[in-house]
Amino acid sequence: MKKITRLLIASSLVVFLFSCTKQSSQGLEPDVITPDIGDKTAKVTMVAPPVSFAGESKSAMVVNESTGLSFVWSAGDKTGVYAASTGFACFILTAGTGTSSATFDGGGFSLTDGLTYYSFFPYAMSATEKTAIPVTYASQSFTADNDMVSPMTKDYMYASAVATAAGAHFSYNHLGSFVRMKLGLPASTPINTVDIVPMYSEITQTATVDATAAVNPMTQATTTPCMTLSATLGDGIPVPSGGILTLWAAMAPQNFSTDSWAIVAHNGSNIYSARVDGKNLLAGKAYKIEATALSENSAPAHGITVTGGAANNFGMGLGQFSAITWLGGNDYAVVHDKEKGGGIVKFSFLINDDGTISDGNSDGYSDVTIAVPAGTSGSGVTDMDNEGIALFNSKLYVTAEADQSIREYDKTGAATGNSFTVPADMAVGKITANAGFEAFTYSAATHRFWTTTEAPLLKDNSIPRLHRLQSFNESFAPAERYLYQMDTPAYSSAGAYQYVYGISAMAALDDGRLIILEREVKVVAYPPTANGVAKLYVVDPVHDTAGILRKKLLATILTEGENLANYEGMCLGPTLSDGSRCLILISDTQGSSLIKEILQVVKIK
Repeated sequence: MKKITRLLIASSLVVFLFSCTKQSSQGLEPDVITPDIGDKTAKVTMVAPPVSFAGESKSAMVVNESTGLSFVWSAGDKTGVYAASTGFACFILTAGTGTSSATFDGGGFSLTDGLTYYSFFPYAMSATEKTAIPVTYASQSFTADNDMVSPMTKDYMYASAVATAAGAHFSYNHLGSFVRMKLGLPASTPINTVDIVPMYSEITQTATVDATAAVNPMTQATTTPCMTLSATLGDGIPVPSGGILTLWAAMAPQNFSTDSWAIVAHNGSNIYSARVDGKNLLAGKAYKIEATALSENSAPAHGITVTGGAANNFGMGLGQFSAITWLGGNDYAVVHDKEKGGGIVKFSFLINDDGTISDGNSDGYSDVTIAVPAGTSGSGVTDMDNEGIALFNSKLYVTAEADQSIREYDKTGAATGNSFTVPADMAVGKITANAGFEAFTYSAATHRFWTTTEAPLLKDNSIPRLHRLQSFNESFAPAERYLYQMDTPAYSSAGAYQYVYGISAMAALDDGRLIILEREVKVVAYPPTANGVAKLYVVDPVHDTAGILRKKLLATILTEGENLANYEGMCLGPTLSDGSRCLILISDTQGSSLIKEILQVVKIK
């Protein structure tokens, strides 16, 4: 055995070239000078000249717009070296600062000729097991626009080498990939946090790595996924005068090519976001993203005129009605969430040409006709907690919170056995209990069903009140997905014996836009008080490029005191002679004597 105290360590993937095409998912291989095979101390040399950054105190990347990224060592860098069987030592840089090749000293650590050694960078006391090295891409931070030092603390590298009398030559591989985001934002706006939020996928943030693996060392590791990758920007980094904020992120290799991302920038009082295509992030590659982040307050005018219409019980009696859909003429299918099967009951009532509900009698009211079809009354299925309903191709489709299903029924209320494929992250166990698929709608013009969960998914906890609007195609498979953020609650749940807050209904317009119903109701037992508010917002998932859909208020309906209504269902109804379309809302009593069964007609044009 010989005691060798110096190692030559070089980066083999020293240059990452950006593709010339915008948002390309593939980088170009670098040109390198191949070392002489017989010379174990030969250095790998970069061809592309580096662009220096001042004030670096640890390893960083340098960037050239045409050639991409290149790695350079910095004074004080440390790397861990593992023996072939046992032993782990810290090696400290002794020469090579500012270059891609450097020598490191292990302070007397013994190397045995002919044995294989493994190295990992950066050195960490916790990385004592070469087959289970902990890494994390979480908690990234930035100190300035285009800061490349901070994110590259997440630049993990690994290598192996056979020791000789001359030492050991490690040609490193980069474990992660690098993403550069150029976000168009108002100049001088201070940005505090930036989040990357995939629509479907979860981001690998922590993992263990096997440095002895020849290929894909993370594939053998246990990973901890998360719905967002967040980066903090201290007390706020002002957007430069040119209106472009440049941010870098290091990320674990992961294929997002069939997904899309929301990039969300927060400045405390406002949120700016953009929607971009996801990429297949490969280890040792760099990727460009350029997007204009839009303010949540910049939604275009909806161009819809709203006129209030009828609102009354209309003889509906007692019930717990959760959803409604128009069948044509005077007929509607309504979901009663305590009925058997799909909970489908049939309503019949007349909407006059002025938007009122009337049976033509002098009292001006209509006794709504209610019938329970045979398929509902004869079903042996109970306790499904059915909540949403939509009509398509002469069949009815009902969402059930008990098992987060969407099932098909015929018009008699009998189940056909067909159902939707529900995304895994929206299944039972992934949602807040009793806050699943409450809203449901369908548009024949766009050939899409839409739903969302009443409360945010359990994984969506980094951005408050964040919901995922989920579409399905006519084959009942998941399709597009978008992010939506509810308003801050108007009331507090403190002291309430009944409190509901969330998205309770949706209505799909023929032009692709969606009307979203945000509902909040608070009931206090003593002294008995009741407060409720329903807000109708319009979003445009077809044309909006924001990462979180920008919403525009359509109407606010206050339903307080004796007129309290807990609106849970909503659908489009008939078109009136003036071109107005009826939007019909129905209330659920939640079993409370203070909440009324109400039909509300709103005219939109």
